[in-house]
Amino acid sequence: MTRATFLVLTLLAGCVVGEEVVEPVDDEETAPPPIGVRGVVLEPANGTVVAGDPSTASLRIAGEYVEADQDLAVQILANPADMTSWETITRTRTVAVVGLPTAEFAVDVRPVTSAAEQVRWPRGGVLRLRVLDAAGRALPFDAASPDDSVIAVVNPGELPTRWQYLLEKPAGSVAETLEYYAATNAPATLTDFMTRYGFPGGATSAVYYNAGDLGIGREMHCRTTETPAGGLACYVRNYGTFGGRRDDAIALTLAAGAPLATVAMVYTPPITAPNAVSFVAYGPDGALLTEAQLDTHGNNTSIPQNCLNCHGGRSRYDEATSLVIGARFLPFDPFAFAFAQPT
Repeated sequence: MTRATFLVLTLLAGCVVGEEVVEPVDDEETAPPPIGVRGVVLEPANGTVVAGDPSTASLRIAGEYVEADQDLAVQILANPADMTSWETITRTRTVAVVGLPTAEFAVDVRPVTSAAEQVRWPRGGVLRLRVLDAAGRALPFDAASPDDSVIAVVNPGELPTRWQYLLEKPAGSVAETLEYYAATNAPATLTDFMTRYGFPGGATSAVYYNAGDLGIGREMHCRTTETPAGGLACYVRNYGTFGGRRDDAIALTLAAGAPLATVAMVYTPPITAPNAVSFVAYGPDGALLTEAQLDTHGNNTSIPQNCLNCHGGRSRYDEATSLVIGARFLPFDPFAFAFAQPT
């Protein structure tokens, strides 16, 4: 809804000292949060990217609540690696809005104000925050998903000046990729891959938009394997274009048409063995690919060298023997994902 004026809250020593009740400029009413949801955080959006130095960054925390004059706590993780390290950095109160069924809140905060606090949000890192009401209930950032209350705000850090990320592992050639596929006995088609590793039986699947790095829609399928015993096989169909719009990628993912490409990984125990984790890529038609572009520049399209930039920071590829040493699967980070709204 468009309003003539905005709610202005002035923060002094963690307390709100100025308030303004605003009038809506039209007759449209904002629906209150669904039953069971006391409020919703509207700013910042989950996955917001804030460039520059986090120590100078200011964030607007704003949203709606079912009652006016209620105390709310804004919390962040003091240590991003410890999901129990929540720390209150400021408080605010909800303010009534004439003509609307819900109250509003808004406050500006600086998550990092000293060198000692830089661990909260390091350059190139992720800040996690939430808003709690007086009863200790965390407000969701999506009223339709009341359990989603932790908001991730990303700082992209400084752009590299002397190297390019996907060239951290040297690019190979099509010939090397073919030799690698032969050494790992890569299935010739995606259908062959699924048959060899028993898909779809017992597979776990997830559909999401990867907002953290690739910026594309993904349809992931994973299952444990009988051959190799105790192993794991995954394939993921990718939708959208690198550098494209999020909504377009999500729409293409939901339509589940021909993917941009499908990439697959297999773990064969033990993890210390050469080629314990192997990689393969397939085109929109399911045929084997010898090159796979994973960014807007196409700096490195080789397989497995391209893959190792993310899946093996300490790994290496020996092109003479076609062996990968030290590759790893990556853990899921749901806070870096976006999902379609339910219909």
